[in-house]
Amino acid sequence: MIENPFTYALELFSGANRSLGQFATDPHWGSVVEWARFEAWRRAGDAARIGEAKVNIEPVADGTAGLPYATGFKVRLTHRRTTLGESVFSQTWFDQLARDASATRVAQGELKAGETFYFKLLAYPRPVDAPAKASTIEVVEIWQPIPLKMSDLQSLTAQATPVDDPHPDDVPVFIPHHVIEETATMTEKAGANETGSILIGHLRCDPGTRQIAVVVTAIIPAKHVEASRDSLTFTAQTWSDVDAALTLRQSDEIILGWAHSHPGKFWCNPQCSAERRRECAYMKPFFSAHDRTLHETVFSKPFHIALVVTNTDVGMIHSLYGWQRALIHPRGFHILNSNRPSTAVAAKTGDPTHEKTCPITAS
Repeated sequence: MIENPFTYALELFSGANRSLGQFATDPHWGSVVEWARFEAWRRAGDAARIGEAKVNIEPVADGTAGLPYATGFKVRLTHRRTTLGESVFSQTWFDQLARDASATRVAQGELKAGETFYFKLLAYPRPVDAPAKASTIEVVEIWQPIPLKMSDLQSLTAQATPVDDPHPDDVPVFIPHHVIEETATMTEKAGANETGSILIGHLRCDPGTRQIAVVVTAIIPAKHVEASRDSLTFTAQTWSDVDAALTLRQSDEIILGWAHSHPGKFWCNPQCSAERRRECAYMKPFFSAHDRTLHETVFSKPFHIALVVTNTDVGMIHSLYGWQRALIHPRGFHILNSNRPSTAVAAKTGDPTHEKTCPITAS
């Protein structure tokens, strides 16, 4: 059962502190509830009680102004008066909703495109609902934990090369070197078009520390995608191929995420100088709005990851993205069985800003 007794709104201000009014929000809370359950399961390991736990979402009051002003919200899981876990989310979680609201003000001429703005988060007690009608159907959500395999994570780490400074609070991700090589080869063969694949493997648990890790074992190339120079779409046949491959392999593997390429050296203006091309935003890792939408829609589990292979003038750059407090962020990872350091460049989210002379807008 989910209890959410507050509604939320955003109060927008221009960079000059001019009020742009309030916007009611109706966010989808599924991702934050999923994250809170995953974190509780990861730390407590009590799958049965977490599956039955009551979920309560409530605002974190601003310490100075007090409610209705809030600095974020928290999700608490309780089972028979016992707290199983609590996850706190800052108002950063509302950033995209604020950007959407600002677009409305730009369209109305109250805010200039590109003008700086900021917002405050507001939380109001939800009006008491009218009694439910007899015909109302109650939907009961059943949370299913993912099967775990036991592994000594310390020995895995000893065999691995860290990339992009893995954060100790993140679930560790291990990707075999052969997967890195295979995705690089696919990217090279695809040339100016994007290409993609599905990452499969296991969630593994250290028997001593109970720490959970994502361990990729292989990729399943997406042969039936709709791919072009600047987009990639998985088709129904892709998922049929994945199901068939998982059945054939008989290794109890699950889908852990996806990989896709950014043909950066083909996106950049070929007339630019070598120096300008080195600084081109398309030559550096990023996670676009299109990538984000696909990840949010298809790969919404807290452990799902996205491996991006950027094809540049100086070679392939691998970067990883994943969920962190129900938001998609760049993250570090480990390459297994690698005898040489990998190219590591700070990854970014969002579409890059680039020269207007470039031929296309990447996705």
